[in-house]
Amino acid sequence: MNEKLINRVFHLRWRIFSILGIAYILVFFNQMSVAIVANDIMKDLACNATAMGVMASIYFYVYAAMQIPAGLLCDSIGSRKTVSFSLGVAAIGALIFGFSNFIWNNALNIKIASIIKKRFSKSPIVFGGPNFPLDKEDREYYLNTAGAIDFYIPFEGEAGFSNLITSFIENEFNIQKTKESLPRQAVYMLNDRLHEANMCERMGINDIPSPTPPA
Repeated sequence: MNEKLINRVFHLRWRIFSILGIAYILVFFNQMSVAIVANDIMKDLACNATAMGVMASIYFYVYAAMQIPAGLLCDSIGSRKTVSFSLGVAAIGALIFGFSNFIWNNALNIKIASIIKKRFSKSPIVFGGPNFPLDKEDREYYLNTAGAIDFYIPFEGEAGFSNLITSFIENEFNIQKTKESLPRQAVYMLNDRLHEANMCERMGINDIPSPTPPA
């Protein structure tokens, strides 16, 4: 091989390594992220440590189960197509950007949301958390000032966020159509007016299907 081709292969090798390295970091982040919010999840769902452990372990069960088909796919269609497809599936989660909003990270969340909205204008930005005004005028001012927030789910957000995801799917992730469908428990601006939908009932732990079969 000539020197030009060798240099091209060398740079391409490091580019591939960088992409896979970043992908691994994201995967590791997903593995560890549940532990950070474990106490909040247990409190919101009124579940014990055993149920929380089962829910957190689902990721690793799926990860282990996919090792065999992933290996077969690498052998049959090649690692490039397999990795590209897998990263594409993982990127589906980026169709919606969610932020847990507290007083200590509010400014940072809005800044990150603004950057995402600038680069991916069609990706819905959803905020949730306690740092949200109670008065209608203050809520309208907050959403107009933040700019990038498409929806805010106040109070207990499990049922409201689940309902919002359903609305997104039904409206093909179109932000305008989703707003016009009036999703429950979502607060948002539509045609320069504040919309506050009715609250959803709080979900209990018994309302969530168990990941393990009954004994």
